[in-house]
Amino acid sequence: MTVMARDGLAPRKAPRQERSRTTVDAIFEAMIALAEKRALDEPSVQAIADRAGVSVGSIYQYFPSKGALANALLRYHLRSRMDALEAALAQVRGLDAEVAARTLIDGLIGTQRTRSRIEQAMLRYFCRNGDLGSLTEMDERMNALVEGFLRSLGPAVRPVDPPLAAFLVSNALRSAVLLAQLQRPELLEAPAFREELTRLVVGYLKP
Repeated sequence: MTVMARDGLAPRKAPRQERSRTTVDAIFEAMIALAEKRALDEPSVQAIADRAGVSVGSIYQYFPSKGALANALLRYHLRSRMDALEAALAQVRGLDAEVAARTLIDGLIGTQRTRSRIEQAMLRYFCRNGDLGSLTEMDERMNALVEGFLRSLGPAVRPVDPPLAAFLVSNALRSAVLLAQLQRPELLEAPAFREELTRLVVGYLKP
């Protein structure tokens, strides 16, 4: 299911040619780089243009407002996160379920820890500009990826309803890591936090 962005937050046009896609990707990467440097201050459109090596007019050629740019960046960021999840699941396919769970959780926490400022900036952008469509699309893809992985484990996990189990596992991990980042960032450095999350998942799924 695809949910459209709120009025005023949709891009002016989609980049179709390779050069246009390269320009838009450069704009997104510039915005992410600036967000990492300036955790609390939103960069100006001029600063984004300077970092990307384009004109302000080029940005407004694709995005009618800064809000539309931020919303498009969120979608770009979430798609990148889902691409990374898909790659991670492919890498652990065939491993022991507990080893796979621990590897995936280590990767999830490592990403949140090393990209903490970027993740905080993305959360701030979502609170200010994000529409539920981008989050819904991410959730659907995330659940589908995890569901497919659980099905591939076969008898290594107890009989479960795969869509329900995928929903519970995905959101339990995401919520725990996100709240740790926001409220208790020291947990992201604690081996016990990773171990307990692994036990949570393995204990739920094991036969």
